Amino acid sequence: MSWHTFWYDPKSGLLRSGWRVLAYLAMLIALFIPLTMLFFLLLPENMKLDRPPGSYYGILVSYLAAVPALIGAGVWALRVLERLPSHTLGISLTGAWARQLLLGLITGLAMVGLMLGLLWGGRMATVLPHGAEKETLLLLGAAAAFMLLVGLTEELLFRGYLFQTLLRGIDPLLTLFLTSAAFALFHLNNDNWSLLGLTNIFLFGVLLGLLYLRSGSLWLPIGLHAAWNFGQVLLHVPVSGNEVPFPTPFTAVLIGDRLLTGGAFGLEGSVILSALLLGVVALVVYSRFGLPLESRWWEWRSFAFAPVMPRNWDITVNSRHYQWKLFGHDQAGSD
Repeated sequence: MSWHTFWYDPKSGLLRSGWRVLAYLAMLIALFIPLTMLFFLLLPENMKLDRPPGSYYGILVSYLAAVPALIGAGVWALRVLERLPSHTLGISLTGAWARQLLLGLITGLAMVGLMLGLLWGGRMATVLPHGAEKETLLLLGAAAAFMLLVGLTEELLFRGYLFQTLLRGIDPLLTLFLTSAAFALFHLNNDNWSLLGLTNIFLFGVLLGLLYLRSGSLWLPIGLHAAWNFGQVLLHVPVSGNEVPFPTPFTAVLIGDRLLTGGAFGLEGSVILSALLLGVVALVVYSRFGLPLESRWWEWRSFAFAPVMPRNWDITVNSRHYQWKLFGHDQAGSD
């Protein structure tokens, strides 16, 4: 291997994926630190009083700073390191993005409902309704907005540019494994974590990555991620080990072996969820939903090697025809 090929892929002429990852992470850190300081300065003074380390205030600031940092670093890496248009990051607000986000939200809430139904049917859960006062509804609305922010941030981090550039450099299965493992380890600081809980978070990472591969967009995994978390808040069960710190209209009481109910880690600590996630992963892989995995559309060959950006690309797999613009990416002009 020559010195040049150590840095650059001779087939594409681009920086190798490992170096692209390092350059992206360096830019992400360079943007995140000043943005975090800026948000600490700009947020209202009454939010800064008596805040302990690791408080919700600090978490909110981190997530608010992370979103523009992740988008900025991702767009920079796409355009400078890979010569791809910025909307290939997967969060374009054109085309079918709202439909995909809504589908993700519905799917996430349905999964929470199915989990609760299975536990209720096995006499391992009961739901206690409470009155919904104005303050409770306001807090619930704030929680919904926060969980959408969490879903957006964590999907940009684990299924955004880092995930996407690894796809173009290494095998998709290895990319799914590495990013899902990182997603699970990201939750190691949560309270009451267990090996089973981290395994389920790993499986969630695989599912969310597959949804990106089948939809061609981050909006579907963002919606599912946000709705899954919010559904647990609504039922007042721990979210990845984190207790819900305010009253909600419902309380799900989990009864029985924590291996089945999840215990203090919440639904994500349940072996029943493991089976459910494996079933949903199989459904996503083998269904005829969305873009075919065998197309390797994420390599963006028509963009990477075309002198002029095409308006759309077309692929045919096993007599099925796919047109990229139908999936909400119809602004592929001179981005």
